[in-house]
Amino acid sequence: GRVWLSSTDECTWFGVTCSADGVVRKVDLSTNDLVGELPYELAALRFLQLLALPHNCIFGTIPPELGSLRHLLSLELHGNGLSGVMPNEMYSLDKLQLLNLAAQYGQDRKCNRTDGSVININHQRGGTTLPLKLNDGLTGKLGSEVGVWRSMKG
Repeated sequence: GRVWLSSTDECTWFGVTCSADGVVRKVDLSTNDLVGELPYELAALRFLQLLALPHNCIFGTIPPELGSLRHLLSLELHGNGLSGVMPNEMYSLDKLQLLNLAAQYGQDRKCNRTDGSVININHQRGGTTLPLKLNDGLTGKLGSEVGVWRSMKG
């Protein structure tokens, strides 16, 4: 199988694309039944240009550390169970051309964990904490800082 977090070269990992010089440029794990929170450690991929994790069971908030991905052109997190507000650090992504955070609630999306439990993104934190509360999705408004996204495609 394909194993993440192993000693193999990350450029050979499923969903990872590297440049000719061996630098991770793209991570595309769309519709892979990923379960859990977005790890702040993604910010260590300093030259990442595309992060595509739509249609999984990702819950929690967007880590502010993602705002340090200065080369990021595309961030696709739609169809998950994210909540809270978009961190202001995201306005630092001045090269961003595509940002899709849509459909974070009201989706009938469930994923199976390796232990057999089921994650339902209609609930906060995927239904992993009690009492169960409905996920309100992302909240708040975009600020006037959206003007820094001059490369954004319409």
